[in-house]
Amino acid sequence: MVSRQWGGGLGSPLSAQGFRYDRETVPQAQVICYGPVGRRVLDGMQRAVAAFAQAGNHLIVDEMLLDERVLAGWVKHLKRFQAYLIKVTATLQVLEQREQQRGNARGLARGHLQANDVRYFDFLSERSIFIARDTCNMCHPSCESMSCGMGLSVFF
Repeated sequence: MVSRQWGGGLGSPLSAQGFRYDRETVPQAQVICYGPVGRRVLDGMQRAVAAFAQAGNHLIVDEMLLDERVLAGWVKHLKRFQAYLIKVTATLQVLEQREQQRGNARGLARGHLQANDVRYFDFLSERSIFIARDTCNMCHPSCESMSCGMGLSVFF
């Protein structure tokens, strides 16, 4: 989604303005941080999703929240639509196993656990045993063929 020079966690020249990994703030973990260019990318993505919804499309957005401002952006851009926030949970052990199986950077699940532990949501989906279709069907029975991943899902 983002050019390597603006992110990727590799300490690229412009990653402080785009996206970067912070391995110091949360012990034994890492979090994805963003600068002003990263914020614009996130805002643009949220606006694009709102445009798809405005055109009459039903969507599922699978999002790992980076911080509270990202959730606030989703609320801002989707408040005129009937949207549902689905809190997707699993144990930290399961999340770290999946992180390793997927070859993702280690520590992201631990680092973003708190940011994704939102207090207010429409549905809760515990996914230690993962069945995507069941989560989608909580909101809408026509979702049988759709698949959701880990994080927070917004359905409308």
